[in-house]
Amino acid sequence: PDFNNQAALDEHWPLLYGKAAPYLKEFDEIIVDRWNKVFAQKGFRTEIYKEAYPLPLLDKLENLLAKAERVLEPGSEEMERFQFFKKPWPQNIKRMRGSILFKKPVYNVNQRLADQSIKVDGDLNDEAWKTAEVIPLSDPFGSGKKGVAGVGRMLWDKDGIYLSYAMKGKPVAKPGGMFKNDNIEVFFSPGTDMDRYYQLMVNATDDHFSCKRDLKPVPAAPDLSWTCKGLRRQVKATDDGWTMEAFIPFASL
Repeated sequence: PDFNNQAALDEHWPLLYGKAAPYLKEFDEIIVDRWNKVFAQKGFRTEIYKEAYPLPLLDKLENLLAKAERVLEPGSEEMERFQFFKKPWPQNIKRMRGSILFKKPVYNVNQRLADQSIKVDGDLNDEAWKTAEVIPLSDPFGSGKKGVAGVGRMLWDKDGIYLSYAMKGKPVAKPGGMFKNDNIEVFFSPGTDMDRYYQLMVNATDDHFSCKRDLKPVPAAPDLSWTCKGLRRQVKATDDGWTMEAFIPFASL
């Protein structure tokens, strides 16, 4: 009961990391402080990332890692320990920065012209798709690039919503891996009250997942029994990419 935890922590930094100790100690103190004051109080949600880690603080964390690396001898034990300490942080900081900077885009969804039909076959070559606004899929994890993964399109008519996606690169597509394969996930919340949303996911093997969730009067657990009745979909995959085409009836939402 008399063990001094803080003294032990203070002692371990120079023992393990040598000259990099003050930078890594400050880095760790920031992480712990942000957890105790923000995430532990409000939960780990993307909408509070900016409060937890404003951009100048992310810059500081990156600078502390850079300073720590500069003062260590290449190949030393301290450097090896530092590389182990550092390993997850560059990508995590990048993702945090990207989530903070990401702005939800707004795109127009055109009505399908009456004389243009859409065959849900995954080929995406119907004339109707030429009238749809292109939706470049943005990297939400820091690169700022659009269309890196692929592009999407949407159209609607009196019966429902048409979706098409053309994704780049050989997909991860293994049998039985709904959530481990490459997938496309869409959410719909009809109306303006945002009292419920519907979630649909289709992966590169043409497996699909669906659920709905009531958000008011209080958020409920997802209803996994809901299925999108009348859903039509088709996936085609090659070594160069994959496509998904679907029709979602309004009556199912």
